[in-house]
Amino acid sequence: MADFEFNEDGTELLKCAAGHTPEKCYYVKTTKHERRMGSEEFKHYARLRNGVETVPSNIRKNYRLDKLPRGKQRGKFFFGSKVGAFNFRKLFVFRKGLGNYASNPLLA
Repeated sequence: MADFEFNEDGTELLKCAAGHTPEKCYYVKTTKHERRMGSEEFKHYARLRNGVETVPSNIRKNYRLDKLPRGKQRGKFFFGSKVGAFNFRKLFVFRKGLGNYASNPLLA
């Protein structure tokens, strides 16, 4: 760190240890990203992402997706049928009224 040159505020890198100047400096923008991640809008996006990322692990755990049969066509059919079964289960639970789905303002 002693060989790097910063401006007076310490917010921008001017030269590295080899004497090269950077094309872009993202050091200042990290605080803007952290502030945006704490906002309500970002929390709604995080909820959407968490809902999508649980699908592969749920299919792998409940529908034994790790044991795919050999062959391209058989594997594609097996995988498609597992995804279809997952979607039907979610649909039936939703239609029965047993599903607890919170409304997301981004989708409304």
